[in-house]
Amino acid sequence: MKKKKLSQKFSQNLLRQLSFKQDEVSQLPPQTMGPLTPIYKKAASRLKVNPWKILIPISLILALLVLKMTGLFSVKLVSVLQQAF
Repeated sequence: MKKKKLSQKFSQNLLRQLSFKQDEVSQLPPQTMGPLTPIYKKAASRLKVNPWKILIPISLILALLVLKMTGLFSVKLVSVLQQAF
């Protein structure tokens, strides 16, 4: 009889604690990035679906820009780094 009361008391206490934690978590405000929040939400939703359609063209464009800005220096730097590792 005492064991049942203790287990009921324990489960009620546990439920109260879990309920408190759930309320605590549900009161967290959504993450915001200031004025960039709408852009972030659009980009994140597209990247979740198919990231390769966006990441490959962006990386190619960035690589070409770096090559254009630094000239052959970037090619020489990459060659030296490849030999070092």
